[in-house]
Amino acid sequence: MSGPGMGFTIGSVAALMAFGIGFFGIRPRAQRLGAIGAAIAAAGGPPTAEQGMELQRLNAEMHTYERWDVGFLIVALITMATARYWVW
Repeated sequence: MSGPGMGFTIGSVAALMAFGIGFFGIRPRAQRLGAIGAAIAAAGGPPTAEQGMELQRLNAEMHTYERWDVGFLIVALITMATARYWVW
């Protein structure tokens, strides 16, 4: 495999990983956060203790997934932007 081919392959795999993390990791948690927020708004008061704990847990999980997601996107960006210069 050529250098540019390797660079584009690594970049595309990293981009697909970022998509998977976003779709299967971040999306369900964001939907759950939205559902809890709607329930809190419908109740018209502050969140219950259980809702508050779940909001904190979901927020922490999303933060972890987001770090991985950004990392894979940076790898994809760098490898695909520089792949044409990879010579071997």
